[in-house]
Amino acid sequence: MKAISVLIALVLFLFAPLVFKPALAVTVTIANFPATITDEPFTITASISGASSGTNYLRVDLYKEGTQNYFGETFNGSDWYGDSTYSQYLPIVVQSGITWNGTVDGRIGSPTGTEYDGNGTYKLRLRRYTGGGGNTASEANNSAVTISINLPAPTGPPTNTPTSTNTPTPTNIPTPTKTPTPKPSLTPTLNPSSKLTPTTTSGVLGENTQSLSKNSEKADKEAPKIEASSLQNKPLFPLIFIFIGVIFLILCVIVIFYPFLKKLKEEKFNG
Repeated sequence: MKAISVLIALVLFLFAPLVFKPALAVTVTIANFPATITDEPFTITASISGASSGTNYLRVDLYKEGTQNYFGETFNGSDWYGDSTYSQYLPIVVQSGITWNGTVDGRIGSPTGTEYDGNGTYKLRLRRYTGGGGNTASEANNSAVTISINLPAPTGPPTNTPTSTNTPTPTNIPTPTKTPTPKPSLTPTLNPSSKLTPTTTSGVLGENTQSLSKNSEKADKEAPKIEASSLQNKPLFPLIFIFIGVIFLILCVIVIFYPFLKKLKEEKFNG
């Protein structure tokens, strides 16, 4: 019986390495990284060894040491991503037995108050997902390095700024009253009388005086004509009104005295 046990142990010792292949240990290493991270994107250099051939996905994790509140975003080649779908992270192709070396771009993104509690010391690690979505926490934690996060202070308005200020009320300004503009009065325009302008027919002074005397005589003769024409232009309405008034008075006298005259005529006829 003892001999059989020793034989079985010897067989297992010889053939166990052929039957049970040991799992390859994958090592993820972050070689180059920024000592201080701000709100700008940053780049790290990493290497992966011992992984099986296939497509892997790399994710940048930032976290406070001693917590599991991870944050950060990774550039996948076309966009920034920081959610839970592993296939949206940076895809790489690894080959068994060959160490992969490359760069990964990351940034802080928009962490919550629970994930980020202010400037200070944090951890940065690189998480690797297999083609089926599997990942190992110990593998990622072994790649962690210590960095410092220093974000600029917010530039928004202070919280104690009063929301409203007392604005002075405008005083009532009297509006100027419009002064009426006087309308131009209509003034009768007189027909200008013809002016006698001396005409010089010669450059000799004697001839000029002779022509002036002739023009004055002609003006004297035409003066009555102008007055007569002005009389003719007077309206006839006043004369007509006077004529009608005289006739009216005559009729009134006839109407008043006609009964007396008739009575006198009858008495004379009867007597």
